[in-house]
Amino acid sequence: MLGLRLHQYWYRRQADASLQALWFSSNNIRLGQYHKNRYLAVDLETTALNPKEGEVVSIAWVPLENGQIDMGQAAHYLISTSDSVGHSATFHHIRDCDLGDALSVSDVMPLFFEALKGRVLIFHCAAMDMAFLDQWCVRLHGARLLMPLVDTLALERKRLDSRQPIIRAGDLRLGECRQRYNLPEYPPHNAMSDALATAELFLAMMASRGSA
Repeated sequence: MLGLRLHQYWYRRQADASLQALWFSSNNIRLGQYHKNRYLAVDLETTALNPKEGEVVSIAWVPLENGQIDMGQAAHYLISTSDSVGHSATFHHIRDCDLGDALSVSDVMPLFFEALKGRVLIFHCAAMDMAFLDQWCVRLHGARLLMPLVDTLALERKRLDSRQPIIRAGDLRLGECRQRYNLPEYPPHNAMSDALATAELFLAMMASRGSA
């Protein structure tokens, strides 16, 4: 967290008021105090694996508070793109014709910031999603997102490293990780179901740690 605070301080003059307010909301977060934090599980569906080659077509988030998932505050939005979704539709099943009423990034970001206030982000494979979110933030708010986060993929990799000599290809996929915690299978590549799946996986991980 100290490194994150330093980065927020260094970039404070580049960040606009809304991003600075979001950073301020994270001041009381302590990542080691799981039960005291509020969380927001987030997933993006994109047309490519990095923001230099693709765009976001949907975003979803699911809040967690006091060890409970709050689907009443969950949200899922389609995002308008500047180009065709192309072959990526075979994965996320979002077609160009589905994006007629989609929101722009500038429409979605205030909603996302409001949902994220005072919360820790949760991702499964944070690097990819954060690359797109950072691109949005730099373009619209002057600096990277720079909020505290937890990556369930990284947590599971660390756990497996301590238990088995080799992690096989696919072992760290979201569905495979969920199976090891006896969680049900959800259809992949839907932002809402993946955000929910990540939220449930995080809670199962924390429960497992508590009982270990």
